[in-house]
Amino acid sequence: AAVAALLTGLCSLLVINTHFAHNDAYLVAFTTLAVYCVLRYQAVGNGRWLWWSFAAVGLAASSKYNGASLAVVPILAGVARRGTGGAGLARLASTMGIGIACMIAAYVTGTPRALIAPADYVRGVWPALLNHRNFDRTEDSVVGALGQWAVMAEAFGMPMMVLAAVTCLWSGQMILTGRDADPAR
Repeated sequence: AAVAALLTGLCSLLVINTHFAHNDAYLVAFTTLAVYCVLRYQAVGNGRWLWWSFAAVGLAASSKYNGASLAVVPILAGVARRGTGGAGLARLASTMGIGIACMIAAYVTGTPRALIAPADYVRGVWPALLNHRNFDRTEDSVVGALGQWAVMAEAFGMPMMVLAAVTCLWSGQMILTGRDADPAR
């Protein structure tokens, strides 16, 4: 997480964009916080870390709608840790219920208009969500997940792209196998 924060802080494009009131910096900050909290939850097992992760997801979604997609991470972490069978199911449902309440509370904290004038908010946000996938798309825009890899490699440079891909694969493997990065454990 410290290396990711350092690389994010050194990204000149992100720093320049934050001077123009772009909210990507907040999205990155809350996303990093949410992932950190999930990693702490996986290491310690304390449900409070998972709830903090849900709250960070709510704040990320409040800063930019894309942040809502991160809700999958604490949900999967909770399911992986608690399981879905027997007595664990009731505990999992309780943990997820509190987590989702934390996420909604954080979202409303970041977007108070959603609570103060919900009808106006939904009337304004619904068209934005429907047209979100078409934002800034032109005829030569690359479409699809596979096409985006070439764009990312061009933007980051091939060494950073390879490092990011290897990191994602390694992290996914560690999470799926239930191991953490500490070899002493």
